[in-house]
Amino acid sequence: MVDSRRRRIHRGGGFVLRRLGAADLIFARSCDDIHSTRDQLSAAGVDVSEVTTQPWGTYITATDPDENKVMITQHR
Repeated sequence: MVDSRRRRIHRGGGFVLRRLGAADLIFARSCDDIHSTRDQLSAAGVDVSEVTTQPWGTYITATDPDENKVMITQHR
């Protein structure tokens, strides 16, 4: 269930749904190999970012055909 601020639905192996502004909707998923996932998405024609490294892990972002933001993470 979405909280009143629409910040988070489910976290931990599932997904996060976050409304950042009127048009920003982010879906986040985790994976085991961010570089392989990025290569597969890119080969399928998805416009996907370069891998970004943070202290907690790495991530990539993309936009789906409905203009929703998609973030895929790999935690350390």
